[in-house]
Amino acid sequence: MKLEDLRVDLMPKIRTMAANNVVGSHPWKNMSDEELLKSAGLFGIDRITGQQGYNLAAVMLLGKDEVILDIVPAYVTDALLRKVNVDRYDDREIIKTNLVESYEQLMEFARKHLPDKFFLEDDQRKSLRSIIAREMLVNTLIHREFTSPYIAKFVIEKERMYVENANRAMGEGMITPENLEPNPKNPIIASFFRILAILISLVLVYGTYLNM
Repeated sequence: MKLEDLRVDLMPKIRTMAANNVVGSHPWKNMSDEELLKSAGLFGIDRITGQQGYNLAAVMLLGKDEVILDIVPAYVTDALLRKVNVDRYDDREIIKTNLVESYEQLMEFARKHLPDKFFLEDDQRKSLRSIIAREMLVNTLIHREFTSPYIAKFVIEKERMYVENANRAMGEGMITPENLEPNPKNPIIASFFRILAILISLVLVYGTYLNM
């Protein structure tokens, strides 16, 4: 992939988000677009052929919609609200854009359809809706098998919400909190989100995970 295949118009927003995550100035602030993308691991060399270019992580994070469609035509995230019409849906968003904007659109869907009850922690108000939705959505966006035709889902029901995505199993058996071990599927993408202060790590007791 080449630079013109990416949404470089998103770079100012990315620099701002990275700067807001540190005390002082983040190195990305003074980098050119090409330098920033290389530092994030989004530009590489095929050690077999010697070809250079932007990798799949770059396409998924910042690719133009038509480029993503060419590279991973099955990629889509289906956001569904099922509170009244549980057989179909009450509201729906089909999201096919890059991961940065997909995250924003999915969070907006969550804000639209989930309550945000008042909650205090150490005299500070916390939005449990934002914390739980962010953790669920970020994980289903970045820890998935992008070449799989299985459609990822974010479903809000009357009594629960859950996510589903495609994955490659690393073992067999029941997964429990006691035997669960992290196994990052797309470390370059995860690192990018972490720099933007989007990725967090929590033990959730309010939400449900389905990683299928």
